[in-house]
Amino acid sequence: RSTCRPDDSLARVLADAGMILRDPPIMHMLLHETVRTLEGVVERASMPKHEPNLVLLAQLLTLALHAQPLIRNPSKGPAVPAVSTTLMQTFFPLLADAILEREMADSDDEEEAAMPNPQLVTLMQTDAVTRKIALAYILGRLAVGDVSSAYPFLVGAADSLKGEALLDEAAFASSLARRLSTMMQTGKLTHTMPVWEVAVETILLRATQISTAVHEEVLRLLLAAGKNLPREVLSRCVTRALEKTRRQRRHEKKRKRPK
Repeated sequence: RSTCRPDDSLARVLADAGMILRDPPIMHMLLHETVRTLEGVVERASMPKHEPNLVLLAQLLTLALHAQPLIRNPSKGPAVPAVSTTLMQTFFPLLADAILEREMADSDDEEEAAMPNPQLVTLMQTDAVTRKIALAYILGRLAVGDVSSAYPFLVGAADSLKGEALLDEAAFASSLARRLSTMMQTGKLTHTMPVWEVAVETILLRATQISTAVHEEVLRLLLAAGKNLPREVLSRCVTRALEKTRRQRRHEKKRKRPK
């Protein structure tokens, strides 16, 4: 006879659903659909909290990012993790304001954006769902060469991607390196721009420790940028990347050594 309580079974179902939603392609789709939906809210001059699709996406993302605690502690009950009130009432309005400012800005203006709202940085540091959406917004803006819109969020990412939060963002780091490499090759990014220091010399060089794949993407970026970088800048970046991954490379060498 099973001793599993119905609540435990439901908690397991929720946890399994969350892990499915956490699968990288599905997570990517949810995040970019969230940004796209919010852009539609701004276009209609509506309120984020009044958009049913945005609320649903927030619920799915919250479940995805709370799946692991549900698996570890199914006895706590089957309750669906609640969407953070700060996500709906603070972060979405902040992001909506950024989108509106972008739409109203002169399309020929390539000046770097101002520093981010301190409240945005705090939210990215303390709330995983907020951080994931903000990172998706960064990648979306860089994909179209919009450095000024991405910059304030990159500053927030530099302050928030540390420790466990950094280790969970291998996909973001790899995508960021590829985006910046393309921008370097097309002349939309140079090492003299503030975004280089934040995105490359802070976020990406720190992220090389996440995995070998991220390390390789960052080195590809530096290789692509090499002909446009002063020798001292290239040397500094490569040296820091190698320092960050020294322990990881030693581990890989030992693992591959024949027994």
